[in-house]
Amino acid sequence: MRSAGWIFVYFAASIPSRLEAFAATGRARRDILRIQSTDMAEGEIESTVLVAGATGGVGSRVCAILLAKGVNVRCLARSEAKGRELVDELSGLVDKINQAGNKGCGSAEVMVGDVSDASTLTRNMFERVKAIVVCHAATVRPKPPEETDSEGSMTYRGMRYFEPELVSDPETVDFGGMKNILSAAQAWSDVGVNRCSDIELDACPVDDNAGPDAVCGLPNVVYVSSAYVTRPTRPELNMLQEPPVVRMNDMLGGILTWKKEAEDLIRESGLTYTVVRPCALTDGAGVIAVGAPERLEMGQGDEFRGKVSRSDVAALCVAALNCPEAAGKTFEVRRRKQDAAQPSEQSEMAQLSVLASEYFGWRSRFATLEADSEISA
Repeated sequence: MRSAGWIFVYFAASIPSRLEAFAATGRARRDILRIQSTDMAEGEIESTVLVAGATGGVGSRVCAILLAKGVNVRCLARSEAKGRELVDELSGLVDKINQAGNKGCGSAEVMVGDVSDASTLTRNMFERVKAIVVCHAATVRPKPPEETDSEGSMTYRGMRYFEPELVSDPETVDFGGMKNILSAAQAWSDVGVNRCSDIELDACPVDDNAGPDAVCGLPNVVYVSSAYVTRPTRPELNMLQEPPVVRMNDMLGGILTWKKEAEDLIRESGLTYTVVRPCALTDGAGVIAVGAPERLEMGQGDEFRGKVSRSDVAALCVAALNCPEAAGKTFEVRRRKQDAAQPSEQSEMAQLSVLASEYFGWRSRFATLEADSEISA
């Protein structure tokens, strides 16, 4: 068992001069960030979880939880600048975990690649990868007030919203990115079958008497989609009563439509998968980190409205990797309406590390959900 983790920064770039420039300016920083495992043999090769969209709100939290659990993580970032920010965050978490005397971290590699550009996804990004958590998404931001009417804001159910604008194209990023990830994974990775010895998160989920090569049926791909993805095409719904993102789906380039199409790509890929559909995402520690996972509601049929913390979504994704009961299922998730995240003196990243040693009965909760093959997602 490792007693310390390490982070290795490898900014893959298509132009050699960029690599040379980074090597010249970043060598000292790399030495600081690489925290060697004291009992990892030289040249030892272990399985890895790839996180696409690793610098985003959910993706960075997934990386943190996996790292704290002792799992090797390969973090896919779209830019070197974002990659460096993630490295700073994760290296701080490594220090906190080691100081707390926990079992030790996995390793983290940060690689630069754009999921919407297949030419940037290279074989070395997928080597030894046993599972993938897909968190990338098209970017939407508030439109500048000078480009809108009424100071750029709108009202929905008494709440003020700013008019959004697309920064990236949903068809290219959500759908095209998923297509590229699945194609590369099936060509170069080991995501075809997960076995007990591949990814050590918690106790082996198969029979205690099973050998190390017994097939677990664990999810190979966990996808963070979105609630509401089926609603733009449901004629029975009154669009005037739907959340703004549903009513503005077409204006936002079909942002929900292309997430649903990306879901279908996974279902048709032949890989074992879990699709998580969070309601409106919020920041903060969430309910899991404060020890109250029962405050999360999971449902099916795309009927939920509400909010959920990015931290809670990240914890669900990591839990699904270790639960065969989550395989082949699609579900929505939200925080119970009457509950709010409790304040804490700890930083959110420090709270995430607590999840490394907690097991909140996810298997029994996932078991209550129906498989996609049994229902219409």
